[in-house]
Amino acid sequence: MPPSSAPRIAIVADVHYHDVYGNYGVEGVFDDAGRRMALRRLSDTVKSTRVFNESHAALRRTLDDIAAAGIGDVVLLGDYSDDGQVATVKSLRLLLEDYQRRHGLRFHALPGNHDIFALDGRHRTKRFLTGDGGYSVATSDAGITDADAAEIVVTPAMYCPGYPEGLSNMAAFGFFPRGDELHWETPFGSEAAVEGRTYEVRSPDGRVRRRLMEASYLVEPLPDVWLLMIDANVFAPVDGIAPGDAGDFADSTDAGWNGMLKHKAFLFDWFADVARRAKAAGKCLMAFSHYPAIDPLDGTRDAELALLGRTGMVKRIPDAAVAERLMAAGIAVHFSGHLHVNDTARSRSTDGGYLVNVAVPSLVAFPCGYKVVTIHPDRLEIDTPGLDDLARDPVIRRCYQMEMAASPSPLRGEGTRRADQGVLPVAPSQPSPSSGPTGHLLPAGEKGKQGAGWEVRQSLARVQAADDYGTFLYEHLGHLVGRRHLKREWPKALADALWALDLADLVLLAKRPEDIALADAKTVTADEPQAADAVALMVESRRLGLSAMDFLADWYRLRMGSELALPWIGAEKLGLYDGVAALYPRASWPADTAQASFALLFAMYERYRSGLPSNRFSIRRADGAISAQS
Repeated sequence: MPPSSAPRIAIVADVHYHDVYGNYGVEGVFDDAGRRMALRRLSDTVKSTRVFNESHAALRRTLDDIAAAGIGDVVLLGDYSDDGQVATVKSLRLLLEDYQRRHGLRFHALPGNHDIFALDGRHRTKRFLTGDGGYSVATSDAGITDADAAEIVVTPAMYCPGYPEGLSNMAAFGFFPRGDELHWETPFGSEAAVEGRTYEVRSPDGRVRRRLMEASYLVEPLPDVWLLMIDANVFAPVDGIAPGDAGDFADSTDAGWNGMLKHKAFLFDWFADVARRAKAAGKCLMAFSHYPAIDPLDGTRDAELALLGRTGMVKRIPDAAVAERLMAAGIAVHFSGHLHVNDTARSRSTDGGYLVNVAVPSLVAFPCGYKVVTIHPDRLEIDTPGLDDLARDPVIRRCYQMEMAASPSPLRGEGTRRADQGVLPVAPSQPSPSSGPTGHLLPAGEKGKQGAGWEVRQSLARVQAADDYGTFLYEHLGHLVGRRHLKREWPKALADALWALDLADLVLLAKRPEDIALADAKTVTADEPQAADAVALMVESRRLGLSAMDFLADWYRLRMGSELALPWIGAEKLGLYDGVAALYPRASWPADTAQASFALLFAMYERYRSGLPSNRFSIRRADGAISAQS
């Protein structure tokens, strides 16, 4: 990216930084230079919506690219750490200080739900690889037991503190003034002291009241550029649990901006005052928080609720009232993270106002990337650089292979125990991967015969075989579909049908005149349709060897990546999916039929496919018009 005279800001979300050379007190493994490494296990990684060890190189590559582009200011949009562990956040601080010193980067950070917890914090427990392919446990909880662990290390370095202690290592990255800002303030004024930056939060019944630090701030790092940095974490007391007892605060993960309306409503007056002053002084005001302010899944919440129920995504989608309140306060552009989604969404008010929510992808999930905003008097230009060509670390790859070879069943559903709580929940696992092919699984008609376990093992083999980071994350998400998402959030009858059916079967179902139950979907798809369009789609889907699960993996990639997913899926498959989607007219079948379920699935696909530009685009500041850029 060539240097630019216009102000530019880099926005990095959901780094989830894990220092692979960090000191967690465990035995660990050694790299080629003899340095001790603290590596998380692949068998934990493939059950998670994010990867762990790879964050170490991904963040360094990102900061190197930002510095090389001549960009000086970097927003860290929350979840900058793995899980808020003291040792991890300290390692991150040292890394950021190094880039400050060597490249002059300035960081403006916000906390996410993984970085800090309520007032007193909470324990963290992680498994780390050992040199023989086993694992050690590092934890801040003395009650943890694990009979399979080589060792259990209890250390305060693993603890995730609460407010304000959890911000101490990040204090110099925006939460407190550095002295080089043109302007800095908080919702409470210009004083930085923690004592003057607290608010009261109540339990739902109003009987439990606590005071917490509120870490929002406004900073002007460059002339006429105002960054409204909003701490949207909401930790509310739980009814009936005394302060200091276990479980006394609810997690902020699902609260987000819906919780802000209830528990931090006082901030909206500050937003309005900031927006009024920015307009009067000719400042370019941009707002940032960890959580989305508009549905970043292209308005599909109701469809997802009907198809899958109250999934984790449904619970995290903000209500329309959030955008209305922000527009009323004069906020027009907001950047968010949290959901690891790349997307652009927009709301408009009846008085001509608008709110654009730019969802920034994570560095540790598909599609990896960050945003760069170039500020012009009439528009914001937004680009999304990626990390797809980053080579995978050969030492980490070898350690993953060692881990898989060390156990006859490395993906079993083992769990670390707490002495007084039993097994901590871990997603059910499949047998160890075979050494079979790592490309397409099988011809479509043969896949269902092999069973779900076979397909999951083959998808894991493709994860391990990936040479570059982009492919690793692409395959990681595909593996998660069968390994995690279907098991946790999809109705069993629908999940079973997706495992059993080919894409050609979905064509046949769309052409069946009678209502078909999901349980009967596989047995009634033997008849070939006569319509030429359906025959052509079936022939093409069988030529490509596509199963319903192949489509679902791409459905998830499009859901998470929007425009960034298109080149990964490819025009050939997209054209085929478009053709099948066109066979499913809306509201043609009773809700309990297979056809109705697949009609909803393809309707959501079409919404993901047709969203606003999200890779390279501009936002016209006068009216919120969004245009794709070449």
